[in-house]
Amino acid sequence: MPRKRILMSEQDEILKLYCRLMKEATIRFDIINHTYHNDAKRPPMMVREICYLQFRFVCEIIALGCLVACREIPGTQAIRDTYEPGRIIQKLEWLNPYFYPQPIEIKKSEADKTFQLIARPDQNHLGKQELRTLWGRAGDALHRSPMVKMINGPQFDPEDFSDILDWSAKLTGLLNCHWITLVENKRGMYVSLAAAETREPAATILDFDKLGGSVTVATLWVK
Repeated sequence: MPRKRILMSEQDEILKLYCRLMKEATIRFDIINHTYHNDAKRPPMMVREICYLQFRFVCEIIALGCLVACREIPGTQAIRDTYEPGRIIQKLEWLNPYFYPQPIEIKKSEADKTFQLIARPDQNHLGKQELRTLWGRAGDALHRSPMVKMINGPQFDPEDFSDILDWSAKLTGLLNCHWITLVENKRGMYVSLAAAETREPAATILDFDKLGGSVTVATLWVK
């Protein structure tokens, strides 16, 4: 479909806030990557703690990003003070069942200036239920108490970082290139963590006009 590049002022804040959150996510992914390689030779348990702290923050970023993207939906004001990702996700699901990011692939045609958004549910990514699971596991990894936990010691090999790799792959699989449906069949937001133009996060809101056969596009890049 042909597209027009129009930046609507009422969308500026949503795009700006969402891009800011995605920029923070990329920084935290970078921290995880550097920590995992452990060139500083830190004790394995500290490597895990640093990585799981970043996972905890990224869970919050995903939940807050959903809330930012859906902020125009009536009822979202009531959950703006909620900080636990699980509760945000649960309440958003009541308001908009399509709110959660979905991994997608974009195919562009420079010849006729068209593009296709292709859903990739088969791609390894963090699902809604897994967001709650990771949040809980991160909290467990970051707390020394109760005392029985300290006495018994770790119930796993602290030098086995395969779980960190698995969770990282799911998180990046979800966020690298994703779509959030704002209004079913009418409006959505496409997000890339590394836009081709800048290699920085970019968010695009698309409004579809089925009758007119056109789509209005509003884009914001992190500078």
